[in-house]
Amino acid sequence: MLSDTALKNIQSCIASIDEFINGKFVFAETIISKILNTISQSDEIYDLISGCMQNFNFEKELARAQVKLPTKFGHFQMPENRATVIALVFCLLVDIRDKKINLTELLNHYFRGPADSQYDNFSNIVLKPFKDCLMYCFDMDNQAGQVNLYDLDEQNKKQQKQKERQEAHEQKMQQVQNHIQQTSEENKKLELFFENIKQVCNQIVCQISQEKKIKENIKDDCLYVIGCIIDNADKQDLNNVSALVVCGEYILKNVKSLRFFAKELRDQIIALYQ
Repeated sequence: MLSDTALKNIQSCIASIDEFINGKFVFAETIISKILNTISQSDEIYDLISGCMQNFNFEKELARAQVKLPTKFGHFQMPENRATVIALVFCLLVDIRDKKINLTELLNHYFRGPADSQYDNFSNIVLKPFKDCLMYCFDMDNQAGQVNLYDLDEQNKKQQKQKERQEAHEQKMQQVQNHIQQTSEENKKLELFFENIKQVCNQIVCQISQEKKIKENIKDDCLYVIGCIIDNADKQDLNNVSALVVCGEYILKNVKSLRFFAKELRDQIIALYQ
């Protein structure tokens, strides 16, 4: 439980944030200094911010929040993690107070809107989430004074696990999609292969019918093998087609006019596995 003094200091900080939210741009820098002063007077808020600053990179998080657009002014996107919000806003207020960041330029570049709304946008996008995080961490709605640092850490872990599960799910779905696409492409390639095989076989049949010098026994062997290749191509039996093409090449090479077709069948097999 927080002491009355600690609770009063936290309430004083919350009040100074409300003063900024309800205030005017002309008093902005003065109120920012007041907010930072109330933070320095509260050991509890200071300890909370110190904990949030662990492994925190202000330049990186600020650059991530400042969404830049190529043809117009950008916008400011706050992080979802409460600890990151607390650390980011604190560092941002310090840099504004120390003149490292020009507040007017910041508002014009990332908080633009209808006339004179930049200040309100900054208050709603930056200061209100900062206030809400402090209210949550110190359970100010119930005024119980209980610091929920453990809850904050647990929530961050839960969010990280949810994010990891989502990423794993998306990765799995992408793998399934890639597999489906790959299978579809392989099926198309295989179908094209069988069609090409049958086309060459039909050309061989036509050539045999026109060839008058082929001996009957060789002609019968050629037609039998070609018929088997066509039947198995219709069944899309790759193993049998491959074996029959090898057999067909051996038989067809005995006929000079069919040697080209024998090579074409073999090339179709080779192209399939490339």
